[in-house]
Amino acid sequence: MAGRPTLASEATQALVRQAAAPPPPGDELTQREREVLALMVTGISNVQIAERLVLSRSTVNFHVGNVLGKLAVASRTRAVTIALQHRLVD
Repeated sequence: MAGRPTLASEATQALVRQAAAPPPPGDELTQREREVLALMVTGISNVQIAERLVLSRSTVNFHVGNVLGKLAVASRTRAVTIALQHRLVD
């Protein structure tokens, strides 16, 4: 009111820092992508993931591609490393 800030400057700065910070890796993964990533961590192939989740191979390939893209990595190995480092899977 009257042109004065309604939040303490420390609170405003904390909000700005949080808004400017990038989301943690994996934050945007869907539940299915997290399931696929969890199985990738176990080291099984896309064919085995498809069998385990009762999905087609092409659907699993699609999900793996999404996981790699959302984690900004080029390999399954790097995706698994990030998943373990950031505890993205149980």
